[in-house]
Amino acid sequence: MNKIFSYCGSAQDISVTNNVSKELLYQLSSKLNSQVLIKHFRCKDVNINFVDNLNQFINPNIAMSTNDDMEMLSKELLASKIVIFSTPVYFKSVSAGMKIFLDRLVGWTHTFELTGRYGVIIVCGSQNGSEETVKFLEDFMIRLGLGTIQVIEYNSNEDSEESLRKRIEMISDNLSIRIKENLAPEPTEIQKKIYSDYRRVFLSENINPVSY
Repeated sequence: MNKIFSYCGSAQDISVTNNVSKELLYQLSSKLNSQVLIKHFRCKDVNINFVDNLNQFINPNIAMSTNDDMEMLSKELLASKIVIFSTPVYFKSVSAGMKIFLDRLVGWTHTFELTGRYGVIIVCGSQNGSEETVKFLEDFMIRLGLGTIQVIEYNSNEDSEESLRKRIEMISDNLSIRIKENLAPEPTEIQKKIYSDYRRVFLSENINPVSY
């Protein structure tokens, strides 16, 4: 049974971002013949504390062990094959509900903790700034170790619902095929360079590196 983790940074009751997320999840579930367990979380429904200790940026164990929902969310992330982050655009960046969640995952960006999992970014807005938001989330996913990262970028004033539907269908087709064929996520070029740099450091220190 494959698990999909989805975190939506929109707190609105009626949310385009959440609706796009749910449509992608529906398509994936249908194409994987329901052999999938979906965990969809919304920022307004979980309790996540702000980072209040710089050690939380360095030590993932500290970041996940506070008195909120992060320990539960981290376990769900680690158990998932597909990770979806969705957010509305707030002045060329992610929402506060998404940012507080990502801040608590910063420790994992030092260890590529989610290597071997697929990543999907969903960014929705009605003005400009989506490009910068996508770039931020893509950089973050890369450093979490996520591979074959795919993007749904939707501007309600510029993009048609038909183009959105086709994008969702294309991504769900691609991911369902890869999972059915048990294909490993492909590392990005940036990840390849980082892994290569780490390998060179490990070899210079006589440490046996683990191949990505």
